[in-house]
Amino acid sequence: MFRSGSPRKEKNLVHTWLQVTLIDIAYGYHDLVMVLFGKICRVSWNFYAIDFIV
Repeated sequence: MFRSGSPRKEKNLVHTWLQVTLIDIAYGYHDLVMVLFGKICRVSWNFYAIDFIV
């Protein structure tokens, strides 16, 4: 019983670790994209604002 239960537990552990790692990567990538997107938006927003004011 212990022997049959052990590999499943290990598999779940690896699966959770992979899931957490993927989530970490996804969040990190998301943050990076948001920062870049924010910079692009800010730059284009400044152009729009200048156009609007002028």
